[in-house]
Amino acid sequence: MSTEPLSIVVDQRGRDIVVTLSGSADIDQLDELAPRLLGAASLTQRKLILVLDGLTFISSEGLGLLIQAHNLSRQRGVAFALTGVTPPVLRILQTTRLPKLLSVFTSLDDAIVAVGLEDVDTADRR
Repeated sequence: MSTEPLSIVVDQRGRDIVVTLSGSADIDQLDELAPRLLGAASLTQRKLILVLDGLTFISSEGLGLLIQAHNLSRQRGVAFALTGVTPPVLRILQTTRLPKLLSVFTSLDDAIVAVGLEDVDTADRR
């Protein structure tokens, strides 16, 4: 069971979307997480960046959603990246070898440089 409620903040920036996740993304949050994450992947026109610096846990089902969002983004020609991955979540990603599939960056700034996010106001970053 989750110890922290999941927070999902979707920030549309021009034709790009930044999704910030914090708390615990376990099976109990799938009904909330799936439509928001896959919806963002369906709506963005250029780039989807997930900021995970507040995420303390992600279940295997949550990992599956990341892969679905990545695949949907690629099918649509949209860049997809993870950033600010916390140590516990990074261990899970590394155990499953997902960094070989997903682009993972240390910070939002690194992801912005790598994928060229448009219209970013640094005062708005979380």
